[in-house]
Amino acid sequence: MATITALLKKNKENKKGLYPIYLRVAKGEKTSFISTGVKIKESDWDREQNKVKRTADNASRINAAISKKVADLENKSLELELKNRTVSSKEIKNNIAGATDNKTDFFVYAGTWTKKMEDEKRFGMLKRVKSVIEKLKEYHKNQPLKLSEINLNFLTGFQTYMTTVSKNRINTIHANFRIIRKIMNDAIREDLIGVECNPFLKFKLKLEKTTRDFLTEEELSLIEELELDEDEIIYHHRNAYVFCCYGGGTRISDLLMLRWNNFDGERINFKIRKTGSQLVVKLPQKALQILKVYKDLANKTYEGNIPSNAFIFQLIRINPDETSEKIIFNAISAASAYMNKNLKVIADTAEIDKNISFHTSRHTFATRSLKKGMRIEHLSKILSHHSILETQTYAKIMNSDLEQAMQIFDL
Repeated sequence: MATITALLKKNKENKKGLYPIYLRVAKGEKTSFISTGVKIKESDWDREQNKVKRTADNASRINAAISKKVADLENKSLELELKNRTVSSKEIKNNIAGATDNKTDFFVYAGTWTKKMEDEKRFGMLKRVKSVIEKLKEYHKNQPLKLSEINLNFLTGFQTYMTTVSKNRINTIHANFRIIRKIMNDAIREDLIGVECNPFLKFKLKLEKTTRDFLTEEELSLIEELELDEDEIIYHHRNAYVFCCYGGGTRISDLLMLRWNNFDGERINFKIRKTGSQLVVKLPQKALQILKVYKDLANKTYEGNIPSNAFIFQLIRINPDETSEKIIFNAISAASAYMNKNLKVIADTAEIDKNISFHTSRHTFATRSLKKGMRIEHLSKILSHHSILETQTYAKIMNSDLEQAMQIFDL
C-alpha cells in the first residue's frame, strides 16, 4: 500500500520566506508529490510530527485540513490498489488528487488562491482578483474551466470579450491578464500543470502609454481660491487635496488615516499602508496652515482635549480604535470614491479641463518639486518609490513640458 506523508518543501521558498506543504505519495521506490496549497514559515513546521506547530497561526485549521487530505488519500489509494496491485505512485497521485491538468479546475484553484489573500488581509488585491474571476466566469458561461483549457485561443477570445462586451481599455485588459498569469504561474509552481502548458509563453500582453494628469501652479491656485461652504464636505475634500499637493503627495489611504499623533507641529510621521515603511515629511507653510484649520476644529470638537489617535481630516467613517483591516479597507474605499466624485465637481467649478482624482495631487506634488529644483533621489524617497526609475517618469513629463514650451518659437 502507498504511504502518504505531509512534508515541508524547503526547495520552494517564496519571496516572503514561506515554504509549501506537500503530501508525499510513496510506493515502492517511486515517489510523487501533491501540493496542499498551504505555505508557512520553516520555524512553524514540526519535522518529527509532520505537522504545523501548535504555536503557529491557524495551526489547528491547517492540521485538520491536512489530516483529512491524508485520510482521503489513503482510502482512495487502498481502493485503487485493490483494483490494480501494480498501480504506481504517479497514477495514484493523478487519480487521487486530480492533479493532472485535465482534472484541475481553474476556478476551484483560484478560490483557494483568493482565500490565501483574504487570510493575508490583502483586501485591495483581493477585490481586483475577484472582479477578474467573475468576468472570466461570465465569458465562460459559468462552466467549469480546466487549467489545460486556458490556451492561446482561449486568451485571445477572452481579450475580444473584454474589448467588445466589457468595453475595457487596453491597460485594464493588461491588468486582468496579469492576474490570470499570476494564478497560472502559481499553479505551475505547485505542479498542478506543467510549464509547457503556460499559455503566456506565446500570448503577449499589450500596454498603452498613459498620461499622468497634474495641476499647473495656476490651476492649483484656482482650486485653492474657490469659495466653498465650510459646512459642506466638499470644502474638506478640497483642503485635503491641496494639503497633499504641498505635503509630500501622500496617498489617499494614508491621508485618511492620518492622526494627530502622526504630527509633531512641523512634520508628519506615519507608516505607509501600501509598503509598510515609515515616512517622515517636513511640511511647508501652506500645508501647515491647512493643518492649523483642522487643529482649531478639533479643539472645538474635543473642547481642547484632542485624543492623540483622532483622525486629522475626519473624512473616514470608522472609529479611531478600529483594528479590523477589512472594515478599514472598506471605509477607505468608500471615502476615496466620495472624495474623487467631489474633486470632479471642484475641477468643473474651477473650469479646469482635466480628469482630476485624488491621485493627481501626488503627480502635482512631484512635478512641482522637480520644477522647484528638488533632487530626483530626494523626491523618490518622499514618494516612497521602490526604484528611482518610477520617479524618473516625472522627469520625462518635465522634459515634455519644456519641449512644448519651446514651440513658441515656431509660431
